[in-house]
Amino acid sequence: NIILGGCLRKYANEGIFVDFCPIYDPDVKEAILMALGEVKKPRWLWDRILESYRKKEDENLPGF
Repeated sequence: NIILGGCLRKYANEGIFVDFCPIYDPDVKEAILMALGEVKKPRWLWDRILESYRKKEDENLPGF
């Protein structure tokens, strides 16, 4: 079983607060690839967004 939608608790420490946890198409694709054994550890959409913000280290971006 692959559980999607765990962002409520997971991303609260990153300053992202949502009132529900939507499932995005890229996350569904990652879950399918994981179920097929093509992906060992999924990279969820919000993880990629946060990683992108951290790499830029631009003080003009929200959250910095």
